[in-house]
Amino acid sequence: MEPGTLAAAMFTDTRIDIAETELHELEQALEALGHPRFHARQIFQWVYRRGVTDFALMSDLGRDLRAQLAATCVITTPAVERQERSEDGTTKLLLRMADGKHIESVYIPDTPAQTFCISTQVGCAMKCVFCLTGKMGIDRNLTAGEIAGQVRVLAR
Repeated sequence: MEPGTLAAAMFTDTRIDIAETELHELEQALEALGHPRFHARQIFQWVYRRGVTDFALMSDLGRDLRAQLAATCVITTPAVERQERSEDGTTKLLLRMADGKHIESVYIPDTPAQTFCISTQVGCAMKCVFCLTGKMGIDRNLTAGEIAGQVRVLAR
C-alpha cells in the first residue's frame, strides 16, 4: 500500500448516497441488506416528492430499516452558506456542495410558477466581465443528485 493510502481509506465515506442512486440501484442495495425492494420506492417518495432527507422522519418505514439506512446511507444535500433577499422577495443562495465547491441558486417567488434558477455547473464558461462566477471559469458539471439537491433546498 502506498504512503497515505491507508489514511485516505480510513476517512472515505463508503455509505450509499441515495441522492446519486437510481431506483433500481437502491432496490438492489435494500435487497442486499435483507429488505424488500418496494421500500426503495417509499424512500424515493420521501426524498423526491416530500424533500425529506432524515431517515428518522420516514414514518412508513420500520424502525429497524430506518436505523440501518442511517448507518449505511446518506442523502447529500447542498448546504446554505449565505442567503440574500431582495425587496421583491427574490432570494439568492450561495450553496456549498459536498466537495466544498460553491454554486448559486435563486428562488423567484413573484412569478406564476414560483421560479427556481438552478446551477448545472460549478463556475461558468461565459466569462462575463460583470459576473464573478463567469470570471472563475468552468470547474465541473454538477451531478443529477446535486441538481435535485438544489431543488430540495429551494423548496424548503
